[in-house]
Amino acid sequence: MYLKALVCGVLHGPSEMFLSLSTRDTFSGSTDYVRRYAEKNNLERPERDIRDSVLRKQDLLERDPWPTNPDSNVVKADARDLPFENNNADLILTSPPYMRVLDYAWNNWIRLWWLNDDRDQERDKLDITASESKYRDFVRETLQEMERKLAPGGYIVLIVGDVRKNLTNHVEYINTAYLIAEEAADHTDLIPRQIINDDYDLDHRNYARANRLRYDYDKDTTEEKAMSRLDRCLILSNHDHQLPDSDTVDLAWDA
Repeated sequence: MYLKALVCGVLHGPSEMFLSLSTRDTFSGSTDYVRRYAEKNNLERPERDIRDSVLRKQDLLERDPWPTNPDSNVVKADARDLPFENNNADLILTSPPYMRVLDYAWNNWIRLWWLNDDRDQERDKLDITASESKYRDFVRETLQEMERKLAPGGYIVLIVGDVRKNLTNHVEYINTAYLIAEEAADHTDLIPRQIINDDYDLDHRNYARANRLRYDYDKDTTEEKAMSRLDRCLILSNHDHQLPDSDTVDLAWDA
């Protein structure tokens, strides 16, 4: 299983470590699209040694310390029905899907192929919708489940992006963080506490800079191709205690 996971990590990506043709996209394009794109941009299919790529990935993983907590647990479950005890989570940190911005099954079809999973069946398990009312239903059920799992005095942090909808006469943006905050206030006892805007700062994102150089994008085109120009971090709690100041939190990022 671990070897399968390592191969999943090198199937598609932007550098010579990865096994696929490097394109401007961070998701896995269809074979026909990649073939046409390669012909248009005079790109040649790379020759890669799978063993070398996997060992390079393993080397990167070893640079960070491995978890040693014997109570760690990883499960696969529906966010609306979590197999954890109620009133037990001090912190829930998650990033829900942004309506129909991404089709996660399609974007990962190469990984699903490698794992011998059926893409259509995997897609059927997901809530991928452009309907705001259906998305609100999904958000409401998920928030209610997280509320059940959250311990007294706990926090929920949701990281989401705005959704861009191309309508007939205009472009509309949906502020997903405010949408979720509304659902929390209207249908749970969770309290929306704060929304922190995290600017993408595309000038300092390696993939965006590389694409501008490689594919002759200007800055405006790069921003237009970005799904959202910032992330919004929504903080919810089941209490009204004062939030800690950010400068009082000491995190050893290099530990």
